[in-house]
Amino acid sequence: MATRVLHVPLFVVSLGVCVALGWGLAELSGMPLWASIAIVTVAVIANGFLATVEDYSPGGFENSDGTATPRWLVVFGAIIKWVGIGLLLLMSAFFAALFGNAPKPVTATSAPLLIAMVTAPLLMALWFFNRNRFRWSAWVAAALIVLGVLVNVLAK
Repeated sequence: MATRVLHVPLFVVSLGVCVALGWGLAELSGMPLWASIAIVTVAVIANGFLATVEDYSPGGFENSDGTATPRWLVVFGAIIKWVGIGLLLLMSAFFAALFGNAPKPVTATSAPLLIAMVTAPLLMALWFFNRNRFRWSAWVAAALIVLGVLVNVLAK
């Protein structure tokens, strides 16, 4: 007996939920209905994929002892790691260029926020690169952002 891949009643209910949520999003946001349904459907599929990744990760439901991590999950993790590092470096360069070409000069109140927005992505890239060695970098990045925002808000 062949294993059925698609469970039709579940598929119909899921599709109905996506259409209903997409319709609600379209009504609330003013987006076209097709775009709203597409956004909700992609979000539901991404949520299912991330739940699968979590289940098969070491310590997850399907891999509680961490000895049976599938090869696709190792490859996916490496891809996400390097894409994340690349995006963080790109974001840091973007903020540096944005603030470097700003018409207003950097003042004492805007400097902490500028420093936070340029260095926080770099620190997070370090953390992505090696979480054990650069464990501190995520906390420093968060502290820099909070400090930069506080100085900026309190100065006004």
